[in-house]
Amino acid sequence: MKGQNWREPFFKIHDEIWSVINARNLRIPFQEGFFQREIFAFSEKPVREALLNVVTHRDYTLGKRSIFINASPLEFVIESPGGFLPGITPENVLYKREWRNRCVAETFERAGLVERSGQGMDDIFEKTIREGKGLPDLFESDDFSVRLKIPAQVKDRNFILFLEKIAQEKQITFSFEEIYALETIREKNKVSSITGAMKDILEAKQEDLDAFLEHLPIVAGQDGLLVLVNGEVIGLDRVSCSAAFRMLHPKLIRSYVMDALTEKPAKGKEASRKKTDAFLKKILQCTEHPFDSVGYGRDYRYEGKKIVGSALVHENTVIHMAFFQITETEKAGRMSPVSRRRAYRTNQ
Repeated sequence: MKGQNWREPFFKIHDEIWSVINARNLRIPFQEGFFQREIFAFSEKPVREALLNVVTHRDYTLGKRSIFINASPLEFVIESPGGFLPGITPENVLYKREWRNRCVAETFERAGLVERSGQGMDDIFEKTIREGKGLPDLFESDDFSVRLKIPAQVKDRNFILFLEKIAQEKQITFSFEEIYALETIREKNKVSSITGAMKDILEAKQEDLDAFLEHLPIVAGQDGLLVLVNGEVIGLDRVSCSAAFRMLHPKLIRSYVMDALTEKPAKGKEASRKKTDAFLKKILQCTEHPFDSVGYGRDYRYEGKKIVGSALVHENTVIHMAFFQITETEKAGRMSPVSRRRAYRTNQ
């Protein structure tokens, strides 16, 4: 893309920006049986979300600097003035929510340009992974700018087909956490095609998920769960009523199991009531930080010794709370993919 400049109000030009990028789009065809399908190099949702993200989070005190966009056959790159806010890094950007310009974020939400403020980066990552392009990259960001690179080329066509096949055969909808976990497995096992070892890994894990759901059934009146892996408490989720939990139970079990299955194997230890009591005591010792919620209610964030959590409260009722055990490395922001998903759930 060359020679295109915009200096008008954003609401007037945001559709035009996408039209200019789309005019340079490339179709990537691939075969599925007797049918030919295609994926675009620049998908509309990630591009629009990236644009909204930089307008929301750029540093407006740097008035003489501009947002730069470059769309090439290899990648879509967008760069905004100003580095990450304190505490935000490329490693934790998917779960740590901070707003540099909260009024801009809320205006976009009210205008219907975003479904929910703070969810844009998740949507960018999920769509890019689903299209077999791998992970977007923020690691070229520095103290002066945030640089997001979204791959434009498909790395693994079979990964796309496999996700669709599993979803259809098992009649399941993958959550963002599960999509991210599957991409992590694909990268970790260095498998270029999902038809080989990757297929065996995912099918084995799907069997494990089904087995866990069978052996961990919901009980009457249950409104939460506390989870231990290898004898260690890793997290707690609780919602306002048992009816709501009944809907969330399969997703929560599947998410915790995906966490456990993608971590390094360890010798199993017996669950200890002493450790669960200690975990609950840590929750009571956490410091509390209230925040205005973008939607209904009020958000509360909690932090303690090797523990983090959050709660959404509306009309004096805790709608959902979640707490997770973390390591010192995770607390510093250098979180593993598993821990990133764990913390991502904290913000739901």
